[in-house]
Amino acid sequence: MVVAQAAGFFAAQDLAVTYERVESSEAQFRDLAGGRYQFVHTAFDNVPNYRLNRQNPLGDRFQVSVVFALDRGMDLTVVGAPEVESLADLRGRVVSVDALDTGFAFVLFDILASAGLERDVDYEVVRHGGVASRFDRLLAGDASATLLSNGLELVAMARGLNRLARYEDVVTPYLGGVIAAADAWLDGHGKLASRFRAAYEEALRFVLDPVNRTDVVAQVAAARGIPVERSEAIVGAELSDTGLARSTSIDPRAVETVLRLRAAWGGFEEELDIAALASADSELFARER
Repeated sequence: MVVAQAAGFFAAQDLAVTYERVESSEAQFRDLAGGRYQFVHTAFDNVPNYRLNRQNPLGDRFQVSVVFALDRGMDLTVVGAPEVESLADLRGRVVSVDALDTGFAFVLFDILASAGLERDVDYEVVRHGGVASRFDRLLAGDASATLLSNGLELVAMARGLNRLARYEDVVTPYLGGVIAAADAWLDGHGKLASRFRAAYEEALRFVLDPVNRTDVVAQVAAARGIPVERSEAIVGAELSDTGLARSTSIDPRAVETVLRLRAAWGGFEEELDIAALASADSELFARER
Protein backbone atom coordinates (compact mmCIF):
# COMPACT_ATOMS: atom_id res chain seq x y z
CA MET A 1 0.00 0.00 0.00
CA VAL A 2 2.88 2.36 0.80
CA VAL A 3 4.48 1.71 -2.57
CA ALA A 4 1.19 1.98 -4.45
CA GLN A 5 0.90 5.49 -3.04
CA ALA A 6 4.53 6.60 -3.19
CA ALA A 7 5.39 5.14 -6.60
CA GLY A 8 2.25 6.45 -8.27
CA PHE A 9 0.36 3.21 -8.95
CA PHE A 10 -2.83 4.62 -7.41
CA ALA A 11 -2.44 7.84 -9.36
CA ALA A 12 -1.98 5.85 -12.57
CA GLN A 13 -5.46 4.42 -11.97
CA ASP A 14 -6.83 7.93 -11.31
CA LEU A 15 -7.30 7.16 -7.62
CA ALA A 16 -6.69 9.49 -4.68
CA VAL A 17 -6.28 7.32 -1.56
CA THR A 18 -6.35 8.63 2.00
CA TYR A 19 -5.35 6.40 4.91
CA GLU A 20 -6.72 6.60 8.43
CA ARG A 21 -5.59 4.65 11.47
CA VAL A 22 -8.50 3.07 13.36
CA GLU A 23 -8.92 2.51 17.09
CA SER A 24 -10.22 -1.04 16.73
CA SER A 25 -11.96 -3.40 14.35
CA GLU A 26 -15.28 -2.43 15.95
CA ALA A 27 -14.74 1.26 15.17
CA GLN A 28 -13.52 0.32 11.70
CA PHE A 29 -16.69 -1.56 10.82
CA ARG A 30 -18.98 1.05 12.34
CA ASP A 31 -17.37 3.62 10.07
CA LEU A 32 -17.45 1.31 7.06
CA ALA A 33 -21.17 0.73 7.60
CA GLY A 34 -21.67 4.48 8.06
CA GLY A 35 -19.99 5.31 4.75
CA ARG A 36 -16.86 6.96 6.14
CA TYR A 37 -14.67 4.42 4.35
CA GLN A 38 -14.98 2.81 0.94
CA PHE A 39 -12.38 0.13 1.67
CA VAL A 40 -10.96 -1.24 4.91
CA HIS A 41 -7.74 -3.12 5.48
CA THR A 42 -8.92 -5.64 8.03
CA ALA A 43 -8.48 -9.19 9.27
CA PHE A 44 -10.32 -11.63 7.03
CA ASP A 45 -12.04 -13.17 10.04
CA ASN A 46 -13.93 -9.92 10.64
CA VAL A 47 -15.88 -10.40 7.41
CA PRO A 48 -17.65 -13.66 8.38
CA ASN A 49 -18.24 -12.30 11.88
CA TYR A 50 -20.05 -9.19 10.67
CA ARG A 51 -21.73 -10.85 7.70
CA LEU A 52 -22.97 -14.04 9.35
CA ASN A 53 -23.52 -13.19 13.03
CA ARG A 54 -26.36 -10.96 14.19
CA GLN A 55 -24.76 -10.40 17.59
CA ASN A 56 -21.71 -8.60 16.22
CA PRO A 57 -20.78 -5.13 17.53
CA LEU A 58 -23.08 -3.49 14.95
CA GLY A 59 -26.06 -5.37 16.38
CA ASP A 60 -27.11 -6.98 13.10
CA ARG A 61 -25.68 -8.68 10.06
CA PHE A 62 -23.75 -6.34 7.77
CA GLN A 63 -23.40 -7.17 4.09
CA VAL A 64 -19.65 -6.85 3.67
CA SER A 65 -17.39 -8.77 1.28
CA VAL A 66 -13.72 -9.48 0.75
CA VAL A 67 -12.44 -7.65 -2.34
CA PHE A 68 -8.98 -9.23 -2.39
CA ALA A 69 -6.34 -10.90 -0.21
CA LEU A 70 -3.35 -9.05 1.24
CA ASP A 71 -1.30 -11.32 3.47
CA ARG A 72 -0.77 -14.67 5.15
CA GLY A 73 -0.74 -13.41 8.72
CA MET A 74 2.20 -10.99 8.67
CA ASP A 75 4.07 -13.13 11.17
CA LEU A 76 1.47 -12.89 13.94
CA THR A 77 3.56 -13.26 17.07
CA VAL A 78 2.74 -13.61 20.75
CA VAL A 79 4.93 -10.99 22.42
CA GLY A 80 5.42 -10.89 26.18
CA ALA A 81 6.62 -8.33 28.69
CA PRO A 82 10.33 -8.47 29.66
CA GLU A 83 9.60 -10.65 32.70
CA VAL A 84 7.56 -13.13 30.62
CA GLU A 85 9.96 -15.59 29.02
CA SER A 86 7.57 -18.38 27.98
CA LEU A 87 3.89 -19.04 27.41
CA ALA A 88 3.81 -20.85 30.76
CA ASP A 89 4.78 -17.60 32.46
CA LEU A 90 1.40 -16.14 31.42
CA ARG A 91 -0.45 -18.24 33.97
CA GLY A 92 -2.24 -15.85 36.30
CA ARG A 93 -1.47 -12.84 34.10
CA VAL A 94 -3.35 -10.52 31.70
CA VAL A 95 -3.27 -10.82 27.90
CA SER A 96 -4.79 -8.25 25.56
CA VAL A 97 -6.77 -8.54 22.34
CA ASP A 98 -8.48 -6.19 19.90
CA ALA A 99 -11.91 -7.64 20.63
CA LEU A 100 -12.99 -10.92 22.19
CA ASP A 101 -14.61 -12.28 19.04
CA THR A 102 -12.03 -11.46 16.36
CA GLY A 103 -9.92 -13.97 14.49
CA PHE A 104 -6.61 -12.75 15.86
CA ALA A 105 -7.99 -13.25 19.37
CA PHE A 106 -8.87 -16.83 18.43
CA VAL A 107 -5.31 -17.33 17.17
CA LEU A 108 -3.99 -16.12 20.53
CA PHE A 109 -6.40 -18.35 22.49
CA ASP A 110 -5.42 -21.34 20.35
CA ILE A 111 -1.70 -20.75 20.87
CA LEU A 112 -2.19 -20.45 24.64
CA ALA A 113 -4.36 -23.58 24.65
CA SER A 114 -1.53 -25.46 22.94
CA ALA A 115 0.57 -24.57 26.02
CA GLY A 116 -2.11 -25.89 28.38
CA LEU A 117 -3.53 -22.48 29.32
CA GLU A 118 -7.32 -22.21 29.49
CA ARG A 119 -8.99 -18.92 28.66
CA ASP A 120 -10.56 -17.10 31.64
CA VAL A 121 -9.15 -19.75 33.96
CA ASP A 122 -5.38 -19.58 33.65
CA TYR A 123 -5.20 -16.01 32.32
CA GLU A 124 -7.37 -12.90 32.06
CA VAL A 125 -8.30 -11.35 28.70
CA VAL A 126 -8.69 -7.58 28.26
CA ARG A 127 -9.54 -5.48 25.21
CA HIS A 128 -6.95 -2.92 24.17
CA GLY A 129 -8.00 -2.19 20.56
CA GLY A 130 -5.96 -2.38 17.36
CA VAL A 131 -2.42 -3.64 17.04
CA ALA A 132 -0.79 -0.23 17.57
CA SER A 133 -2.86 0.39 20.71
CA ARG A 134 -2.05 -3.06 22.07
CA PHE A 135 1.63 -2.43 21.46
CA ASP A 136 1.48 0.84 23.40
CA ARG A 137 -0.45 -0.74 26.27
CA LEU A 138 2.00 -3.66 26.43
CA LEU A 139 4.92 -1.25 26.71
CA ALA A 140 3.02 0.61 29.44
CA GLY A 141 2.66 -2.58 31.46
CA ASP A 142 -1.13 -2.79 31.12
CA ALA A 143 -0.88 -6.38 29.86
CA SER A 144 1.70 -9.16 30.01
CA ALA A 145 1.31 -10.32 26.43
CA THR A 146 -0.52 -9.68 23.18
CA LEU A 147 -0.43 -10.66 19.51
CA LEU A 148 1.57 -8.32 17.25
CA SER A 149 2.31 -8.26 13.53
CA ASN A 150 3.16 -5.99 10.59
CA GLY A 151 6.64 -5.28 11.92
CA LEU A 152 5.55 -4.21 15.40
CA GLU A 153 6.71 -7.56 16.74
CA LEU A 154 10.23 -6.62 15.60
CA VAL A 155 9.98 -3.18 17.18
CA ALA A 156 8.75 -4.81 20.39
CA MET A 157 11.69 -7.18 20.59
CA ALA A 158 14.06 -4.30 19.93
CA ARG A 159 12.48 -2.64 22.98
CA GLY A 160 13.27 -5.61 25.22
CA LEU A 161 10.04 -7.59 24.92
CA ASN A 162 10.07 -11.33 24.24
CA ARG A 163 8.84 -13.46 21.34
CA LEU A 164 6.84 -16.28 22.94
CA ALA A 165 5.29 -18.05 19.95
CA ARG A 166 4.33 -17.59 16.31
CA TYR A 167 0.93 -18.29 14.81
CA GLU A 168 2.30 -20.76 12.27
CA ASP A 169 3.22 -23.05 15.19
CA VAL A 170 -0.48 -23.96 15.48
CA VAL A 171 -2.45 -22.28 12.66
CA THR A 172 -1.51 -22.80 9.00
CA PRO A 173 -2.20 -21.98 6.19
CA TYR A 174 -3.76 -18.70 7.26
CA LEU A 175 -5.44 -15.74 5.58
CA GLY A 176 -4.63 -12.59 7.52
CA GLY A 177 -5.33 -9.14 6.12
CA VAL A 178 -7.77 -8.44 3.30
CA ILE A 179 -9.37 -5.47 1.61
CA ALA A 180 -13.11 -5.48 2.29
CA ALA A 181 -16.01 -3.23 1.31
CA ALA A 182 -19.75 -2.93 1.89
CA ASP A 183 -21.85 -4.70 -0.72
CA ALA A 184 -24.12 -1.66 -1.07
CA TRP A 185 -21.13 0.47 -2.07
CA LEU A 186 -19.63 -2.20 -4.33
CA ASP A 187 -22.89 -2.49 -6.26
CA GLY A 188 -22.37 0.99 -7.69
CA HIS A 189 -18.57 1.12 -7.77
CA GLY A 190 -17.37 -2.18 -9.19
CA LYS A 191 -15.07 -0.58 -11.76
CA LEU A 192 -13.49 1.65 -9.13
CA ALA A 193 -12.86 -1.40 -6.92
CA SER A 194 -11.23 -3.14 -9.88
CA ARG A 195 -8.93 -0.15 -10.45
CA PHE A 196 -7.98 -0.15 -6.76
CA ARG A 197 -7.09 -3.85 -6.95
CA ALA A 198 -5.15 -3.35 -10.19
CA ALA A 199 -3.07 -0.57 -8.61
CA TYR A 200 -2.31 -2.76 -5.62
CA GLU A 201 -1.30 -5.66 -7.88
CA GLU A 202 1.11 -3.43 -9.81
CA ALA A 203 2.63 -2.31 -6.52
CA LEU A 204 2.85 -5.91 -5.32
CA ARG A 205 4.80 -6.91 -8.42
CA PHE A 206 7.14 -3.96 -7.83
CA VAL A 207 7.66 -4.92 -4.18
CA LEU A 208 8.33 -8.58 -4.95
CA ASP A 209 11.02 -7.76 -7.53
CA PRO A 210 14.40 -7.90 -5.72
CA VAL A 211 15.71 -5.16 -8.02
CA ASN A 212 13.44 -2.68 -6.23
CA ARG A 213 14.33 -3.65 -2.64
CA THR A 214 16.31 -0.48 -1.85
CA ASP A 215 13.51 1.75 -3.15
CA VAL A 216 10.87 -0.18 -1.22
CA VAL A 217 12.83 0.06 2.04
CA ALA A 218 13.30 3.81 1.55
CA GLN A 219 9.60 4.36 0.83
CA VAL A 220 8.49 2.38 3.89
CA ALA A 221 11.00 4.25 6.07
CA ALA A 222 9.68 7.60 4.83
CA ALA A 223 6.03 6.64 5.19
CA ARG A 224 6.42 5.29 8.72
CA GLY A 225 8.98 7.83 9.89
CA ILE A 226 11.48 5.16 10.95
CA PRO A 227 15.21 4.57 10.34
CA VAL A 228 16.18 2.71 7.18
CA GLU A 229 17.64 -0.13 9.27
CA ARG A 230 14.30 -0.77 10.96
CA SER A 231 12.50 -0.46 7.64
CA GLU A 232 14.81 -3.10 6.18
CA ALA A 233 13.85 -5.52 8.96
CA ILE A 234 10.13 -4.82 8.51
CA VAL A 235 10.25 -5.21 4.73
CA GLY A 236 12.16 -8.46 5.19
CA ALA A 237 9.46 -9.78 7.52
CA GLU A 238 6.67 -8.69 5.18
CA LEU A 239 8.34 -10.46 2.25
CA SER A 240 8.80 -13.70 4.21
CA ASP A 241 6.68 -16.82 3.74
CA THR A 242 4.28 -15.60 6.44
CA GLY A 243 4.04 -12.07 5.07
CA LEU A 244 2.50 -10.64 1.92
CA ALA A 245 0.42 -13.00 -0.19
CA ARG A 246 2.02 -13.37 -3.61
CA SER A 247 -1.40 -13.06 -5.23
CA THR A 248 -4.56 -11.12 -4.44
CA SER A 249 -6.60 -14.25 -5.14
CA ILE A 250 -8.20 -16.10 -2.24
CA ASP A 251 -6.65 -19.38 -1.06
CA PRO A 252 -9.60 -21.62 -0.06
CA ARG A 253 -7.38 -23.67 2.29
CA ALA A 254 -6.36 -20.57 4.22
CA VAL A 255 -9.97 -19.40 4.36
CA GLU A 256 -11.04 -22.76 5.76
CA THR A 257 -8.35 -22.57 8.46
CA VAL A 258 -9.70 -19.23 9.68
CA LEU A 259 -13.35 -20.32 9.56
CA ARG A 260 -12.71 -23.58 11.40
CA LEU A 261 -10.73 -21.72 14.06
CA ARG A 262 -13.67 -19.34 14.60
CA ALA A 263 -16.09 -22.27 14.76
CA ALA A 264 -13.89 -24.11 17.26
CA TRP A 265 -14.00 -21.11 19.62
CA GLY A 266 -17.77 -20.68 19.37
CA GLY A 267 -17.54 -17.75 17.00
CA PHE A 268 -20.64 -18.56 14.95
CA GLU A 269 -24.21 -18.23 16.18
CA GLU A 270 -25.33 -21.26 14.19
CA GLU A 271 -23.77 -24.28 12.56
CA LEU A 272 -22.48 -23.45 9.09
CA ASP A 273 -21.16 -25.31 6.07
CA ILE A 274 -17.51 -24.34 6.43
CA ALA A 275 -16.41 -26.04 3.21
CA ALA A 276 -19.02 -24.10 1.21
CA LEU A 277 -18.06 -20.82 2.86
CA ALA A 278 -14.41 -21.44 1.97
CA SER A 279 -15.13 -22.14 -1.70
CA ALA A 280 -14.37 -19.71 -4.51
CA ASP A 281 -18.05 -18.85 -5.01
CA SER A 282 -18.69 -18.18 -1.32
CA GLU A 283 -20.91 -15.27 -0.34
CA LEU A 284 -17.96 -13.89 1.63
CA PHE A 285 -16.15 -12.78 -1.54
CA ALA A 286 -17.10 -9.89 -3.81
CA ARG A 287 -18.26 -10.63 -7.33
CA GLU A 288 -17.39 -8.59 -10.39
CA ARG A 289 -19.88 -5.70 -10.43
